Amino acid sequence: MKGKQRKFEQLRRLMATMGVTYADICDAWNAEHPQQYKYTSYFSDLMCGKKDWKLSMCYFVLDFLEIPHTMLNVYFPKGGESDAADYQ
Repeated sequence: MKGKQRKFEQLRRLMATMGVTYADICDAWNAEHPQQYKYTSYFSDLMCGKKDWKLSMCYFVLDFLEIPHTMLNVYFPKGGESDAADYQ
């Protein structure tokens, strides 16, 4: 029996590989969008599925991590869960 996969596992793995933290992404977001200030806890809630991602934030994260927009469904799968084996 396989263990339950964390939400947004592919995104988590890439961030870990790149050494990028939630704070890094929040700082970059806040620099570009001061009128829509986000705390690190907000990003954590997104990654845990407690809050829903807005498309603008998804694209921002893709751009920040230099991921092509065509990979949106890989890093932001519906409900945050995907079969990780499909992308390895």
